[in-house]
Amino acid sequence: MANSLKNVLQTVGSHLSDHLISADGFSQIGQIGNLLPNLPIVSDAGFECHLGSSKPRTDVLVAFATLNQGRETLVDSSKTLVNLSSTSSVWKKVHSFSAHWANPQSPLYENVENIWLEFDLDEESLEVPEPSLFFGPQNIRGKKKTYFQIIKIILPVKPNGLLMKHLVYC
Repeated sequence: MANSLKNVLQTVGSHLSDHLISADGFSQIGQIGNLLPNLPIVSDAGFECHLGSSKPRTDVLVAFATLNQGRETLVDSSKTLVNLSSTSSVWKKVHSFSAHWANPQSPLYENVENIWLEFDLDEESLEVPEPSLFFGPQNIRGKKKTYFQIIKIILPVKPNGLLMKHLVYC
């Protein structure tokens, strides 16, 4: 498909210096592109280049937004990856979070604008790495009930008073 993330990355990659992204690193980005949905559904993508390193290293980031069915796309993609990945516990967490985000009854539905998956690429690895998940909440300052509902979804443990006191700064 012409608009697949992989095809777009290949087009962009032909214009990037190999001092920023090595051929092996770009090959790994291509593997990640195969696992993600088509670019029109993925809101943004980007690279994180580790400058000052003796070995060029690049990470790739992919965003899913409420526009263009980003919630549903991430739920479907993460469910597929739970079944295909040998490290499915991380994908189970991504899938669980995205399922909350796609559920109109969840506080994440109205209060999270986007989710980013970041893949830290190690040139020696031949497997697609596990992602880190970042999310962009709307401003919920003053919405104490919503804030606590979101914290309960995010944290695997019941937060104590001190933790909750400090979390308001996050």
